Order: sequence, then structure tokens, then C-alpha cells
Amino acid sequence: MTQIKTGTLIIVGLILISAFYLFPAFIKVPQQPININIPGQPAGGDAGFVNYQVGFLYTERLSTTGGTVTTTAPSYRVYNSNGQRLSGVNTIYGTTPFVIAAGTTATGVPISKKDNGYLFVGVNPGTTDFPDPAKILADNPAFTSCKWIPVASSNVNELVCELELSRLGAPNYQAGTNAITTTLKIAVNLDDLAVTMSAPADQDSLGTTAGTDVYVTWDLSALASTNAFAIGRVQVTSNQTSAYMTLHDMTITPSSSIVNMPTFSSASKQTFNTAASTSGTAAGITQTWKYFPRDKADPNDYSDSLLVARSANDGDSILVKIHARVSFPAATDAVTIVLSVTVMSAANALQTAVTDSVILGG
Repeated sequence: MTQIKTGTLIIVGLILISAFYLFPAFIKVPQQPININIPGQPAGGDAGFVNYQVGFLYTERLSTTGGTVTTTAPSYRVYNSNGQRLSGVNTIYGTTPFVIAAGTTATGVPISKKDNGYLFVGVNPGTTDFPDPAKILADNPAFTSCKWIPVASSNVNELVCELELSRLGAPNYQAGTNAITTTLKIAVNLDDLAVTMSAPADQDSLGTTAGTDVYVTWDLSALASTNAFAIGRVQVTSNQTSAYMTLHDMTITPSSSIVNMPTFSSASKQTFNTAASTSGTAAGITQTWKYFPRDKADPNDYSDSLLVARSANDGDSILVKIHARVSFPAATDAVTIVLSVTVMSAANALQTAVTDSVILGG
């Protein structure tokens, strides 16, 4: 029998021990990705992402005064972005939202790594109030932008804003159910539908000089204090069958300011240097000049409107002035023009147009 010396056994033992400890360093053992879950926060998620939940509340105020307001059937909804940015999204119709409940209990929204740090918030103050996009953006620093896209209906636009989660601050994972709680601040204007129109005098002694400039100004009124008109359609028609008149620009000047809802821009007045579209006789005589909306015959919703809100310090006046140019061959020639203005409700219903006619003659 071969005898093994004690020293040899010791050396073999050391080699085996070294192999046991060094083997993992040379052989990479696949590791399963882990999901980090915080007690009280949603389970699951993406590898390496700390799951948490944001709680949402909302408050509403009058845009003109900052005072309290009671809206009718408001709907404020939060959507996971799934990595998209609002600038590249044209609709969220059909997407499942988290509906923010009224009251003091926050509605929790689970945050996914796939959201890449952004959520979308649908802002619909209901059937009696319009949102004020500019003030909503200003009052909510976590919002990066807003736009009009379909939400609850495939062909009706609503206001949707992009929320950047990092602007809410760092999540407190030990806070309980919601690691962050935020309150959306919604500025609104109560809709008013009782618009009236003045009746300026006829101008029937303009003479026969070709290319005579004419200006006619109507005054829209009856807008209640702290309320708003959403002007959905503005057009001028005429009964001319000969080219007596061409219509040039139109300017709308309220006592307060006017918000072009398609662009969110606010100004002291709105000037249209050309009509959005025209129509007329088969012989090519223009009889209708449509100035608003700019992109379609009629608006589907108040995203295509001109919003005029009146504060307690503003006068009750919205001036609509047209600039025409007339050429009457004879003193007996004349044309009747009709201004038509239609307002829209917060429920997206076009109202009956208010109109007035003026005679322009030689």
C-alpha cells in the first residue's frame, strides 16, 4: 500500500480550500434582477426601481378674483405617460386614468419606471366652467406644458398638461401609502351665454369714390362680472351680387383681455388681417367672410374659441370692428352686411348666434 505523507495531505487540503473560495471570482454566476419594494408602497415594478405612489388632490378658484367656485361635474384625471412626452401625444382617448376624487383624501397613482419621470393630467372643470390654461400652468410649477387633445371623446379636445415628477420633490418612502402628495390648483371661468349686440347706424352716404375705406364697430355686452364668454364663431355676410365691397381686417377688443384658446395666448385685443375662409356666388362675388375659427367651419369644443373673462373692475364691453373698402358706381347702390357672433358653453354647445345688420351705400 502506498503511504501518503502528512505534508502532502496538508498541501492538498490547502489547494481544495483555495479553490472553494476563489472559484466564484472566476466563474460569473447569473444574478436575478431584484425589485425594491418599500412597505406601504405598490409591489412589483421594474428592476432596480423603487416603487412608490403619488397622492393627488385638487382645489378650484375663480381665475378673475381668486375666490372660491363651485363647479359642475368636474373631472381631473392622471395618466401614466409610459415614457412618452406630451409634445408627441395626439390623443389619450381610450387610456385608463386615475380619477382624482374630490375632498381631502388623496387619490394614489402608482409610478412606474416606464413613465420616465412624467405623468399626464387631464383638466376638465365640468359643464359650467372653462379652464384658464395660462393660469393653470403658472399655478402648478410641476407642469411643463399643456395642450388640447381628445380625452373622454374621440373628437372633443380637453386640456391635458404634462407633469414632471422631479418637480414635486424627492419621494419620502417612509411616509406611508403616498411617498409624495401634491395638490393641483385649477383656475376656472364661469361660462356666460347671455350675450347681446349693439346696432350701429347705417352708413348710406359714402359716395361713389372707388376704394373708400369704411369702419363699422359693434359692441357685445351683458357679460356678468367674474364670468366669461367663449366666442366660438365670428363671421360677416353680405347680400351683394356685384363687387361693391371687400372686407379686410377685423379687430376684437374687450375691456379686459382676450385669450386665444388654440394657442393659449392672451392679449388686450385680437386682430385678424385676413378672413379664415370666404364663399360667395357662382360668379365669384364674395358674400361671406369667416374670421373664426381659423381651421374649420364650426368648433367642436371650446378649445377652438376666443375666451373673454370679465373681472369686477372690467367694463362690460367687447368691441368688434371691421374694416371694409367699398366702390359704389352710383349713389343708389348699396350693400347690407351682417355681423354674426356665436358663443359656446362650457358643455361645448354652440348657442344661437347674435346678429346685427348695417347698410353701406353710395
